[in-house]
Amino acid sequence: MDISHAALIVIDMQRGFLDAESSLCIKNAAATVPACAAAIKAARRLSIPVFYVSRAYRADGSDVE
Repeated sequence: MDISHAALIVIDMQRGFLDAESSLCIKNAAATVPACAAAIKAARRLSIPVFYVSRAYRADGSDVE
């Protein structure tokens, strides 16, 4: 497999999605963390660049999908 042009993009891994006290909390979001952590670890091991992207949301969470 040629990974010379590969990159990992991690989008919206924000603590607010996991925090039950946050208006951004998403049910079962915590279940995605182990898979994301494994993908990031694998990318780093293979020297694949990892980019983190975070969207900004309203404090009341009204614009979270």
